[in-house]
Amino acid sequence: MSFPIIRLPYLVFKMVLESMGFIDLFILTRTSKKMKRYVKNYVKVRNYEMNVDFDTHFELNFTNKSNEKQVEVFVVETIEKYKSEDEPKCFPLKLGNVDGINSGFYDSKCGEVPILGTFWNDMTAGLEKFYNEIIEIFPDVPFKLLGIEHLEQYYGIIFQWAAGFTVEKVEMTGEMVELNHLKSLDASIISLHASTLSDQEIHDFLLALSNNTSNTSLKALDISFYRNADCDFILEELDVIQEEVPTRQDGSGPFEWSLMLDNGEFGTITYEEYESDDPERRCWGFEVQIARGKTFQ
Repeated sequence: MSFPIIRLPYLVFKMVLESMGFIDLFILTRTSKKMKRYVKNYVKVRNYEMNVDFDTHFELNFTNKSNEKQVEVFVVETIEKYKSEDEPKCFPLKLGNVDGINSGFYDSKCGEVPILGTFWNDMTAGLEKFYNEIIEIFPDVPFKLLGIEHLEQYYGIIFQWAAGFTVEKVEMTGEMVELNHLKSLDASIISLHASTLSDQEIHDFLLALSNNTSNTSLKALDISFYRNADCDFILEELDVIQEEVPTRQDGSGPFEWSLMLDNGEFGTITYEEYESDDPERRCWGFEVQIARGKTFQ
């Protein structure tokens, strides 16, 4: 005989909800609007952060700040990835105004990470509806990391979506990342690997950063590419002074400049050769550090 948990005394009911994991709570909110309201009002999430990763699929995970092994994962996949052998463990799920979404519980390769997978005809629509549901239920969880890799056909949509959020760190790889994509991000830390941005585009980005017309929250930028850039051209019009720092004899850097922003804040720009992950190509990059909230006296 079942016993409705909403008949429990308030404190006991609250303790039961707070002892449950993110996936269990999310599934519980699918049972009724009343239960969704209870979870939203009674559960206060502490010591967790949210990461969103775009790789071969869309993945959203909740990670314990004190123990990274304590993590729960929500996955949005295309319906083509749904296999007939998945059917016995799958069930229909409703998200937003979409009903009957094939969903199921899965285990990670190590078997220790709980995963809720969902399969969509339109993966980008799935991401939007899934994310909106998640932040409505767990609004207090900070958005820590946005990772973007190997989904080049979705880059335009992803950046349009990401432009509406504040995130601590964004990590990206790929030639599809454009200048306007970088400028659209409200992030403290941005890392872009294997960039194909031109010297002109890098110059334009740093100039906009310097005169505070874009990325006013940015504290650290790391951008790498498989070529040697023209630093004199890139730093033209910026208020920089080259510093005397020890450099390698082969001319691979590091080279460092102090940077003054138009609002009085200051930072450093470093350029050097990086260790390349491609044995056929040399990798170079810029690292920019800005002391936000501090002005030169």
